[in-house]
Amino acid sequence: MNTYPSGSKIFGRYEVAGNPLIGGMGIVYICNDLQADRSVALKTFKPEYLPERAARDLFLRECTAWVELGQHPNIVRCYQIDNIELETFLVLELVSKEHGHKTASLTDWIHPGSPLSVDQALLFALQIARGMKHAGEIIPGFVHRDLKPDNILVGADTLLGTNTNRVRVTDFGLARTVENRPILAFQQSKTSDGKIYPGRTQSNNNIVGTPLYMAPEQWLNENVGVFTDGYALGCILFEMLTGRSVIDMIGMNSVDEIKNVHCLGKLSSLPESIHPEVNNLYRKLTAFDPLQRYDDWKSVEDNLSKVYFNLSGKTVPSSDEMEETSFNEKIPIGWSYNAIGTSYLDIGKTEVAVGYFKKIPALETGNKKLESAALNSLGIAYDKQGKARLAYKCFEQVINIAREIEDRGLEENALANMGIACLALGKAHQAIEFHELHLVYSREIDDRQGVGYGLANLGNAYQALGDAQRAINYYEQSLAISREIDDIQQETIALGSLGVAYDNLGDTNKAIDYLEQSLAISRETGNREAEGSAIGNIGTVIHHQGDSERAIECHNQHFAISRETGDKRGESTALGNLGIVYDSVGNTQLAIRFYEQALSINREIDFRRGISSSLEHLGLSYNDVGNNQLALECYTQALAILKELGNQSNESKVLREIGATYAGLGYQQQAIKYYEQSLAIARAIRDERGEANTLTNLGVSYHLLNNAEQAIKCYEQELAIRQELGDLNGYAKVLGKIALHYSQQGEIAQALRLAKETVRIFTQLGNLENVQLFQKLVANLQNDEPKAAFDAFQSATTFHAMQAVVDQHRLFHNSQFVQSIRNFVMNRVRPVDKQAVEQKLSWLLRIVGS
Repeated sequence: MNTYPSGSKIFGRYEVAGNPLIGGMGIVYICNDLQADRSVALKTFKPEYLPERAARDLFLRECTAWVELGQHPNIVRCYQIDNIELETFLVLELVSKEHGHKTASLTDWIHPGSPLSVDQALLFALQIARGMKHAGEIIPGFVHRDLKPDNILVGADTLLGTNTNRVRVTDFGLARTVENRPILAFQQSKTSDGKIYPGRTQSNNNIVGTPLYMAPEQWLNENVGVFTDGYALGCILFEMLTGRSVIDMIGMNSVDEIKNVHCLGKLSSLPESIHPEVNNLYRKLTAFDPLQRYDDWKSVEDNLSKVYFNLSGKTVPSSDEMEETSFNEKIPIGWSYNAIGTSYLDIGKTEVAVGYFKKIPALETGNKKLESAALNSLGIAYDKQGKARLAYKCFEQVINIAREIEDRGLEENALANMGIACLALGKAHQAIEFHELHLVYSREIDDRQGVGYGLANLGNAYQALGDAQRAINYYEQSLAISREIDDIQQETIALGSLGVAYDNLGDTNKAIDYLEQSLAISRETGNREAEGSAIGNIGTVIHHQGDSERAIECHNQHFAISRETGDKRGESTALGNLGIVYDSVGNTQLAIRFYEQALSINREIDFRRGISSSLEHLGLSYNDVGNNQLALECYTQALAILKELGNQSNESKVLREIGATYAGLGYQQQAIKYYEQSLAIARAIRDERGEANTLTNLGVSYHLLNNAEQAIKCYEQELAIRQELGDLNGYAKVLGKIALHYSQQGEIAQALRLAKETVRIFTQLGNLENVQLFQKLVANLQNDEPKAAFDAFQSATTFHAMQAVVDQHRLFHNSQFVQSIRNFVMNRVRPVDKQAVEQKLSWLLRIVGS
């Protein structure tokens, strides 16, 4: 187990002093808080207790409860919560131990043969009751579940006007964090010689607590309440008054024996030397029937006060309640909310995270750094939900604050986030501007990690623009930096991005190589989410290679890992990919089922961008099965979401799909209307690839309307864009369409020239299927060329027009062909026209002869 050594800094703020204190479930570091200039205890759970999202979720919830308890003299103050990736720390008040004691734990005050005095035991119990009463007032129904001497700290400070040490309750409900972890009963509580150690927190089958102090209802997994914690307090009181645990007094040492003592109501009575009033109080606290115990902490406090007064003749010390949380104390609470929210983001609880981030402004601290952190976190949460427009607004405010307080580092981070939000909105060019500025700032302050992330973000933007080659260049630079600074997380991301980019270029072998490297690192570091993502991407590449069966295996693995880790986004992605594969092999009905499951999950987690994506896929599949009405309904819903999110790139795409649906139904004019809307958006956001795709569809619709001029105009515009993008495959496809169009219009020579060029490019790309397709077109056109050449010559009315025909048709350079035309013409031409035709032919023969 790795720990932070003495002298190291956690978060760059908490300087570790000495070796950590390692308990049954947690690790505690004694630290100097360099920022707040105070000593604190940093507590975190051992890694093995928080491997599942459910456990981390519960841990965060309990941490939240502790922060919200605020300040009270009889609880250990939780100042705030900080987190590093998956590691969360509670920043706790450091309770100084009394001189002569090894630790501040009450356990260190309890020794066989050396009990506490009755007065001291009662006052300690009274303070425990007061702390618990405060917790119940702040969080109604609050139950600690693990009150025991280890969780009671006795400080060196004293109650006002007394010599009695101040007592504080700690670990508020944190034992519940392991409640849902199925582990062997009390396995962790055995000592090296195999004996049971019943004084440590236990968990088995949803039963949690420490055996020595567990009430019958805890053992039986029944309802718990104040009466349950009161029972534990009775057991603690017994220990303080006797120096031994109730179990030691009756010689029990196995878990089953301990359970029987509690569940059969066999707890020992206090020694006769203890006053009957104290014994009656103890019996009331530990009654077998919960209904016979105290059901609120005020009653416990009042009865302890009464017994103390009757025995000592003294009034109990005042509760010494603290004032309401001061203005300055709101700041650490705000930082705690931010840390808790960030941790919830890590485990996919985005909506819960948003709730915490929104709490921070209500504190009205006036602290600009805290305000900007809350806005930044909220923006990240909105981005995860697919609410890019809201995210953008948050990051915009962060930049304004950063400039106001002249925090260059904060501005640098906000610029990167602004770029990410722009890309989510489909504004790739604007995203590039932000990422380039972010890179300038990162290089100015020599932030190598920032440079690495900036390069990766630029790669993502160019990938979105369809410029995979430029994207690869940025990813490779990012990868080099991540390896240079040993940033494993970024290295994994860069490798995965390179894999996707090479797949987009059609180089599937390289794509697989990079994705397998990403997968290996993910497995080595135990990053299950990254592992699932890499496997899913490998499945996509394998599908592009034509192996649908293996692709399905990969996507099923991705789904299984996502379900295991609670990654709902991963689940929906895997289901969507399964739909795509099944759609491609003709099993559209099964594809629709997967898309519907993905849609359901995306709606469950309110992932708006995912909802629209699932609807788009469903629209395509419904079109495939001929259910155009359902397709249009899906597209319409998706379009509304995309407009709400401000995702113009996908909005343009869906408008194009709606147009294609109408075109398929034969409504070309309606289709053109949607294509033109799509085209206008694509041009406005400079989405060249989207513009080119829409021009293709427009060209087809104009062609079907016999508007050859408009069709060719669309194709030629698309051709120019494909050439500018360096998209050879797309360029060749457009050339082929134009060739087919000219062929159908009877313009054989023009069609033949373009068809031959199409064959050449597809041959260069190694696309054998298209090579064969257009070679057939070339052969057909060559068979039609003589007639086409003659028809063109006949239609020419001037020598200039005849010259153009000769230039266009290479057959005219063959004198034998010209002579055959002469014979053909002279046998069929009217006598009145023979002289004019003879002049043309003579002119033609002179050209050929020259």
